[in-house]
Amino acid sequence: MAGSVLYVSEQPLGSFVAELFNSGMLVSAPTQLQLASNEKPMRRERKGEFHFVTIEDWYKLTWSQIVEATVEHAVRIGACLVVFDTLSRIARVKDENSASEMQAAVDELTPLIQKRISTLVIQHERKSGGTIEDAGRGTNALTGAVDVILRLNRPEGNHPGSYRQLEFIGRFPGPSEPRVLERKTADSTSRYELLGNVAAVKGMTASQKILDLFQEEDD
Repeated sequence: MAGSVLYVSEQPLGSFVAELFNSGMLVSAPTQLQLASNEKPMRRERKGEFHFVTIEDWYKLTWSQIVEATVEHAVRIGACLVVFDTLSRIARVKDENSASEMQAAVDELTPLIQKRISTLVIQHERKSGGTIEDAGRGTNALTGAVDVILRLNRPEGNHPGSYRQLEFIGRFPGPSEPRVLERKTADSTSRYELLGNVAAVKGMTASQKILDLFQEEDD
């Protein structure tokens, strides 16, 4: 079912809008007047669009108040997805290692479930890494509270720095093995492009190395 997306960001308006422009989601860069007045260039009350709020909108509110306002906004615009980036910052989680505190933050999102609105929460990865189930920073209570986990990180092995690996695990059907993406930033936009599964990308890399050898001999 098509619907709008509501993105709740921890970033300030200036940097968030700049990223939207670089990713091609804004057709033109915002003016300084728009930024100074906290005007949202893409906030229009129509369905099927991308809406967002930034830290300037929610920093004075409690987590409960943020969720209440988010639910109201999401219903008004017909949102099918709400994103919180990142959950621990916006929910004011003081101790990311506290399972009870993290669970309480997730429980506050129940009104969105009642409205049948999907929720995506972003969590940073710990420096030591790990498997997809326990790579998230702090307690793994969040892992047990969600239906699907997606992990975006650098693939193992000798790959270009622009390559990323997308892993999936969850209660619903999804990719049976990781997918490799490439972050394209050569032009004025920034985006991810699918390259294939890990085996296919390894084959592509090996083939390219062989072609490079022949190219070096020709030179």
